[in-house]
Amino acid sequence: MANLFFLQVAYHGDSLLKNPLAEAFLHLKWSMIKRFFYFNVFVYTLFVFALTSLAISATVIVTDYRSPIRTDIRNDFSFSKIE
Repeated sequence: MANLFFLQVAYHGDSLLKNPLAEAFLHLKWSMIKRFFYFNVFVYTLFVFALTSLAISATVIVTDYRSPIRTDIRNDFSFSKIE
């Protein structure tokens, strides 16, 4: 199949893809794999959305200095008194 692609590129022939037999083959192949293609696109989109939301939420948590969870962090690391 790769040889047909190289022939098309070498001779600038779009006629290989315009052939009715090739069109029928491509249509049949697309009808068989389009469910897997769309599923892959959906999973990838879901992954990108989840990763983006995780990165944004982690950034918001790290940069929120006015968080009421711990307000006395500076007192934990005072080295002014050495005993």
